[in-house]
Amino acid sequence: MGTLSRSGKYCPIYKPWNKVKDKRKKKLLQLIKTKFDIPEDNVVETWLLQSLGHQVKNWRARLRDLYHDPSLSIKQQKRSRPKQVQKKQWKKLVDYWNEEDFKMLSKKNKDNRGKKKMVQITGKKSYARVREELKESLGKDPSRMDMFHECFCKDGNTKTVEAEKAIAKMKQIKLKLPEGSNDTPGPDDIFSKVMGKDRNGDAILYGLGVRASDVWG
Repeated sequence: MGTLSRSGKYCPIYKPWNKVKDKRKKKLLQLIKTKFDIPEDNVVETWLLQSLGHQVKNWRARLRDLYHDPSLSIKQQKRSRPKQVQKKQWKKLVDYWNEEDFKMLSKKNKDNRGKKKMVQITGKKSYARVREELKESLGKDPSRMDMFHECFCKDGNTKTVEAEKAIAKMKQIKLKLPEGSNDTPGPDDIFSKVMGKDRNGDAILYGLGVRASDVWG
């Protein structure tokens, strides 16, 4: 899927994923199904397309960081094309980056990232992998508190004060639970009591595209 996301033949790099035609997305699904045994399930297909969109977005961001210099003229920007990107698609991508709407959105996103108060320490490791490793070490399915601690704290250290305070609050609440109580994922689990109500579409420490309703109904 990562290879497909970087292929201009299948995933046009200059188009936002929501602008890619459904016909092309169906072709992508068909191609993936020739390589992997995937069940005929709408939820699975939706996850696959979300994953592809996420990887295309990451690839476009990498290209922008490595090869795009907005201080240059548009003509010069188009000359800095990386070899792995088609010439026509690179030109369209540079034009897209120079649109005023994109510049405004980019600035807004940058400001929002600057306001981010919690930074995880898992790097490129997926939530699914973290869950499986925790499940093996704990001998049971991890709670969302377990997941949060694993993703935001390493060797007792966190990257931000906010994450440290959140973990401390979770531990305090856990100490007050009756002995033998299970912190089952739900709208009233320890994670929710500290972090608040889940927003629709949040990964909620489970993975890309997983919503609260997918976990507890």
